[in-house]
Amino acid sequence: MPTFDALNSNMLKAAVVDGALAEAAIAVTGLAVGDVLLAVIHQGDTGVLAGNLLAEADIAEAGQLELSTTDTTDGKLLVLWLDVSQAEA
Repeated sequence: MPTFDALNSNMLKAAVVDGALAEAAIAVTGLAVGDVLLAVIHQGDTGVLAGNLLAEADIAEAGQLELSTTDTTDGKLLVLWLDVSQAEA
């Protein structure tokens, strides 16, 4: 994880996106390779928060997140990250 001399409010980003099959590309607007994922929270279609999937999340390429093992097609994902391009702005 990169280190920062200071954080600012422009760095914190969030998106709610549709879930997907494991290993499928999940579109997350604004996410970039090198950004720091903070949480990937799955909410199933029943409204129950199923857990934080951060341990299996990877920024595959710009604008794309992948989860290695969990099928989240039954709900939504809340993705929180630090946009490193906004560091110390």
